[in-house]
Amino acid sequence: MRTLKSLYAEFSVLATVRNAGAKPPSEDEVARAGSSLGFPIPKDFIDFQSLFYDRKPPFWDVLRVQPAGAPTVSYDIVDYNLDLRKLYPVELDRCLLFRNIGTGDYDCFVFSTTGTLLGIGFWEHDLDELEYSPSVLYPDWLEWFESEMELLRDG
Repeated sequence: MRTLKSLYAEFSVLATVRNAGAKPPSEDEVARAGSSLGFPIPKDFIDFQSLFYDRKPPFWDVLRVQPAGAPTVSYDIVDYNLDLRKLYPVELDRCLLFRNIGTGDYDCFVFSTTGTLLGIGFWEHDLDELEYSPSVLYPDWLEWFESEMELLRDG
């Protein structure tokens, strides 16, 4: 298994799409976003966002904490999660969506009923709520990110 530092170095080469005028969120903005969402935003995700707030690889749509006064971004983590929770309240009661994979499906942080982070999973928007139970596919950010880097490398 590689380290986040080495994976981030490789990711930075692939992150060629720029988000002009973007800036990283402050700790207060992150805390407010987490409070609005009902779950703390995991530190690894915020660390990643702090490094890559202004760029990404093509077709990699990570939701973002919208900093105050920054140009509006189309992937605001609070707006996306709150809007989709209105449509899918049962399915998303323990999920914090963080990346739109382009088909209306999302990678998400999965929390226990007590609010403990269990790991990273996947949410499909078109499953019947009775069939859907968010399951953990990766125990942590490092394993998820390493898997995603393999996909990026393979093109």
